[in-house]
Amino acid sequence: MKNLKFFAVKIFLIIFFSNTFAASENTNQIVKNGQNQFCTDKNGNKYTKYIYLNEINNLELVLDDHRSWFKNQFRIIVHRNINIPKKYKKKFKGKLFVNLINNTRCQFNATVRVHGDAKDHIKMIDGNIYSSLNIRLNSGNIESIIKFILL
Repeated sequence: MKNLKFFAVKIFLIIFFSNTFAASENTNQIVKNGQNQFCTDKNGNKYTKYIYLNEINNLELVLDDHRSWFKNQFRIIVHRNINIPKKYKKKFKGKLFVNLINNTRCQFNATVRVHGDAKDHIKMIDGNIYSSLNIRLNSGNIESIIKFILL
């Protein structure tokens, strides 16, 4: 079972990062317009930018109703069954902040839910809850990707 999970994760990463190395520098252009300004640079200028995966430094997720999110996560952990019931796979709205290596910060509206069928996708470590996430970007994209999974 572990080998199957490792193989699935390996295939996912290969597909996910396959477009990263094929990107050319000429297509990485800044598009300035009055609508959909997703990114802010270190000087405070706002603009829309095509984001490549190899430019990402880290991701931050801020949920609109974080209290309900943590209640839902805790209910999954204390549930008796090893599987995660459908009633706990609720969708939550929030914002995904993408911090790029050039100190640019991009903001996207996102919908988040717990990923996986079994409780092996959620853990409590030192009082903090960590889980696999399904994320859907409602505005914008990252290298044309709007739906992805964080394991």
